[in-house]
Amino acid sequence: NTGVIKKVDEAIKKNSNTPLKVTNWTKWRESVQKNDPDCFILLVHMEDDQQAGVDSMEIGDLVKDKDALLPITLIDAGLIKKDEHSTTMPLVVLIGCETANLASYGFGAPDFLIETGSAIVLSNFTRIRGKHAGEIVVRLVELLKQHAKNEARFGEVVLKLKQQLLAEGNLVSLTLLAHGDADWKIKT
Repeated sequence: NTGVIKKVDEAIKKNSNTPLKVTNWTKWRESVQKNDPDCFILLVHMEDDQQAGVDSMEIGDLVKDKDALLPITLIDAGLIKKDEHSTTMPLVVLIGCETANLASYGFGAPDFLIETGSAIVLSNFTRIRGKHAGEIVVRLVELLKQHAKNEARFGEVVLKLKQQLLAEGNLVSLTLLAHGDADWKIKT
């Protein structure tokens, strides 16, 4: 949905210091190696990779770019950290269709992301429409920006996010899961 992507892009640009956008996994890896980011926001499509026998994440447009799809078992530290000496432990926002697959809990995309160096992964465990995913991301970056001057625990930010979205009738917000230690103090 191009309208949703435009809103998300605008919110990220408005509320971030140095936003970068990538549309496939090769560009993602190159950007990590060059920039060593502290936060990733992925609006993904998840699908069952019949050949690999695991879930795969699609960023960008698979019709235009075969490198837009990545089996989760291929998530490695090079997608998360600049190098083995990097002390950056990024926050990963992973929103899309069932990004936390409860049937494979412990072996899903959030788990691979944490195992390879992410501090916290925010995901959802139900199917989600692009409209709702966009609302979640827009509101989250706005809340993170509100905490730009002071430290906040990520779990408190997620609680506020869920409360605000639920008050607006976005029931999907109840499916958000913070993987990792939600008591991480963040300062954006």
